[in-house]
Amino acid sequence: MANGLASNADVLRVESQLALSEQLTGRAVHAQRAAEDRLRTFMHAQPGEFLDIGEDISAPLPEEPATDLEVLTRRAARDRLELEGLLETQASLEQQAKATRAGILPRLEGVGSLVDANPNPRYIPNQARFNTTWALGVQLTWTPNDSLSLIAQAKQTDARAASTRAQRNALLDGVRTEISEALRAWSDAQLAIETSAPSLAASEESYRVRHALFLNQRATSVELSDAENDLLRARLDVVNARIDQRVAKVRLSHAVGRDAAE
Repeated sequence: MANGLASNADVLRVESQLALSEQLTGRAVHAQRAAEDRLRTFMHAQPGEFLDIGEDISAPLPEEPATDLEVLTRRAARDRLELEGLLETQASLEQQAKATRAGILPRLEGVGSLVDANPNPRYIPNQARFNTTWALGVQLTWTPNDSLSLIAQAKQTDARAASTRAQRNALLDGVRTEISEALRAWSDAQLAIETSAPSLAASEESYRVRHALFLNQRATSVELSDAENDLLRARLDVVNARIDQRVAKVRLSHAVGRDAAE
């Protein structure tokens, strides 16, 4: 360098950083295209449809989600559609087994009839006129073969109901784990936001000082480049933390079933 502040090693280091930056830029472009393709697939967007950023991630979230695991688990048990479906299936099978058992026991039925006919067959000898007769009674019926078949059918239905209950309990355990992981991701994102803000402020001040020293020929271009890289990393950390915060909130809303309830 003309001012004698940079050695040949510093120049080579800057060239290495430049090559690495070009490589990272190429990877970022490829990752952007892949992410856009996945997003179009998820949204069923047309090939020519324009996609734009729909939310300003620099703005704070309008509300903070609840973080009580027990409360959120109970809400998920009430609002998650798959849990609700399994609960309805279990109740239906239990009622079906109850109805099947009702057919096992002997059946007592009341019968009655009212006849107004000309001639009325209940009158002997027959008379060529309208006569009214009535009859009331009870009958007891029981089929042993049918009862044995219904017992087996009721046990089978009970087994299906128990299997559905176990499946729902296992799913509820999985939902609880999903909620716990979403809460952990939310806490990590909150911590990242809190720590990235002072880190960004320090990087901005460091870059400002290095830039002023470089203009006064008291710092090398390598030091200025390092300060600029640190500033870029700090800004990316802030952006990533805010993105992670929003992703964690969406995951938590889905785990609780709030998206289905809405």
